[in-house]
Amino acid sequence: MLRILIAFLLLILPAYGQQPLSKEQLDSLNKTVESFSSQVKEFEKQLKEAEKKVDRKRLKQMYDYVHSEEFQNRVNDYSRQIIEWTGKLGNKNAEKDLRLFNSQVNANRTEQETWAMVVFLSSSMGNDLDSYLDDMSLLIDKQVEKFGKLYLVPYGAIRGLVALEKNQKPTLTTTVLWLKKELAGRNVQILIDPILFRQYGVDRVPCILLTKFSALEQRECSESYLGCGYSVFGFLSKVEERTDNKGLKELLRELEE
Repeated sequence: MLRILIAFLLLILPAYGQQPLSKEQLDSLNKTVESFSSQVKEFEKQLKEAEKKVDRKRLKQMYDYVHSEEFQNRVNDYSRQIIEWTGKLGNKNAEKDLRLFNSQVNANRTEQETWAMVVFLSSSMGNDLDSYLDDMSLLIDKQVEKFGKLYLVPYGAIRGLVALEKNQKPTLTTTVLWLKKELAGRNVQILIDPILFRQYGVDRVPCILLTKFSALEQRECSESYLGCGYSVFGFLSKVEERTDNKGLKELLRELEE
């Protein structure tokens, strides 16, 4: 097949202004192709022989063991011992490291799904904007304190660029300055995403969307919740009441406490 393709290319090259190859050059190319083909066949033969020698049963046993709870527990125990040992040697940060380590281990043992909450906002919301940003920042702090990680990641979303003052043209510079002003002291991420507004039919603010974390990039999710006019925690309470997802219900119940 490869030889046929090369022969075809050699035939059409003259039509595009290239000089036709001589018989000697063509023979040389054919020999190169044959040599390459034989090398490929030899490599495929060696690969098949190597695969026969692989103990797939043993490999599976090793894979299963590395991913087993027993092995992970041993790794965690060794890590804990190392941290405690360095503490005895005078490492002042060892106690802090151990607390963080334990919180991460406990957090990773849960089987919660990761969710994203998108709060659709506008620069024209005035004091209400501050209230929503404060609640989103509080939601982050509560999760870090309770779980040591985020199972529900909050985002603010605005439709486009923002002007700092009335009658001012919104530009990237004015938007960055506005974000610095509004997000000062708040660990909240803002999305500038008009497509997200159109996708969920959001034509007024505030509205809140709760969806699987991966759906923000995939743009589709079989399980999403949308509500308008609610506060952040009021919306989460409504979702907790109506969802049949036990993992999500448990997570939201924890965050309401």
